[in-house]
This record gives sequence, structure tokens and C-alpha cells, in this order.
Amino acid sequence: MYALLARSEEREALAELGSADTEYKRAVPGVHPTSMAAIPFCDIAIHTIEEIIMRIMSAMPTAVATALLLAAISPALTAGAAPVPGYRLELVGPAHPAGPKQHAVSTRIIRASDNKPVIGAAITSVRLDMGPENMAAMTAPVRQAPAVAPGIYSFLFDDSMVWTERAKWALTITATVKGEPKPVTTSVVFQAGQ
Repeated sequence: MYALLARSEEREALAELGSADTEYKRAVPGVHPTSMAAIPFCDIAIHTIEEIIMRIMSAMPTAVATALLLAAISPALTAGAAPVPGYRLELVGPAHPAGPKQHAVSTRIIRASDNKPVIGAAITSVRLDMGPENMAAMTAPVRQAPAVAPGIYSFLFDDSMVWTERAKWALTITATVKGEPKPVTTSVVFQAGQ
């Protein structure tokens, strides 16, 4: 699709330039874009944008292309991940202001087998995103706050423009829980304005 768009734009530019472009191409055997100087295949004459795109795509190793693809889709994959069975994350209260342009939310991890809070879990990662609004790539900076009580895990995050729109957010944590062989990942959804 990009190649078609580039070809269309190139035709429009050629129509505007007319014979001046043809004379230039006759006088200069090839165009070497300065931004492409570090790419090995640029010693070959390139006359069209389509050629540039095709040469970049053909020179890109499969591993690099795969890594770029995984980096692009990983937020969507992790945002839609199901919580680990046996645990759930629940809010202790609504999100509340915690300073200028900052909010806090307190949670607890509940073990489903006995419906009791988990005490002493070590939070290894935390993510706040707008996955419930189908915008998992939109995240907010979030960090763990000091504990206020055993079994209560609080998090601080910065306000953003979307925070005032009463958007739904997903707080996802991964924690090491005593007695579990693998880390536990669970999340809770809450509304910004609540």
C-alpha cells in the first residue's frame, strides 16, 4: 500500500516538474538520499521512492522484522491476558488525588480458594493502560507507593488529558506470592473519575 501511495505521489511530482526532471535524471546517473547513506545497499542508484521502500524491505533480516512486529503487538497481547486463576485484584477504594496532577489507587490481591487477602506479595511489575477502552497502547506512568497496611498495595500515577474523561483503565500487576511456583498476574478495571 505504501509503495502504491509513493508511486502516486511520484507521478504527481513528475507531472509538475515535467522535462526538468527528465533532464536531471539523464545528467545524474542515480539519486543517493543522504538519510540512506549508512545503509549498505545505497551504493546502487535509486530513482524512485518505491525502489527505496522495496530495497529496505528486502534488506531487512527476518529476525529484525519479527522483533519489530512483536514489539508492535505485545501491548495488545498483554492487555488482553486473562488473570491467573486462583487470584484476583480488587480495589480498596476509588482512585483519589495524591498531589498535584497525581492520583493514587489502593488494591488488594485476593486468593480465591479462601477469599482472603495476600499479605507480603512482592510486586515485580505494574502497568496502567486503557485496554478496557480498546486503547491498550495508551498507558500512564505508574509506580508502587509505600505500603499503608499489610495486604494493601497502593500505586501512584500521573494524571493525563484522558483522565478527566471518565475513561476506564486497567491496572495489571505481577507479583511473587509465597507458596506459588510462578509469579501471579492479575488486573482490575476502574473508571478514572470515580
